[in-house]
Amino acid sequence: MCGINGIMYFNGDKLDRSILVNMNISIQHRGPDAGNVEIFGNIGLGHRRLSIIDLARHADQPMISDDGQYAIVYNGEIYNFAALKDDLLALGFNFKTSSDTEVVLKAYEAWGTSCFQKFNGMFALAIVDKNIDELIIARDSLGIKPLYLHHSLGLIVFSSEIKAILEHPKVNRAINNQSISEYMWYGNTLGNNTFYRDICEVLPGHFLRFSKSGCFTQAAFFEAQSVEEHEISEAHAVAKTRELLAESVERHM
Repeated sequence: MCGINGIMYFNGDKLDRSILVNMNISIQHRGPDAGNVEIFGNIGLGHRRLSIIDLARHADQPMISDDGQYAIVYNGEIYNFAALKDDLLALGFNFKTSSDTEVVLKAYEAWGTSCFQKFNGMFALAIVDKNIDELIIARDSLGIKPLYLHHSLGLIVFSSEIKAILEHPKVNRAINNQSISEYMWYGNTLGNNTFYRDICEVLPGHFLRFSKSGCFTQAAFFEAQSVEEHEISEAHAVAKTRELLAESVERHM
């Protein structure tokens, strides 16, 4: 399953490692195989690992790029990572692990945020560019993997679970009454709302970029409205559905 955590300060505050450690401990159940935190200036990353593909310690996270510029924490599985790895090898990249995490990291090195459109799978991730003190967080196109965010003046806190965000003493615990109403009516909160007023979900198919000055941008790399409609026969639709289902099962395996 795995889990990710992170903190970013914009106001010059010194990052308290113990807060990041406590966040990581609070989601230990998501990844019992390893738990690490690293601080990169004004940004801290934490990860809980459930080892699946590459069981070796060198595949633990946060994972650092070969040149030391980028660091990543990642939760998920990219089903087409082998094909992407072949593309990256052709571009001259070398790999030290057999993990899909390293493929995701090198894909970002090669293609920037355009890499998210190439991923066939489920993911929640954070990437730090240490050269410019920049943070990127992203969530898969359907929001399969959870990713929550607190964004206030001078502070970013994110995690795979809300309770980890609440480990930060500066996060306001005020209840979102609108979300309670939504839950009572519909059985869930709507949009990116949560039960906490100052904690939201990162929208599916979106990434956010935070600069060291506190400026941020949000952009979609996938939108359901962009799916094209095709006029085909029922027989063709049935055959195509079987084909796509078989391909999907193969990727998942």
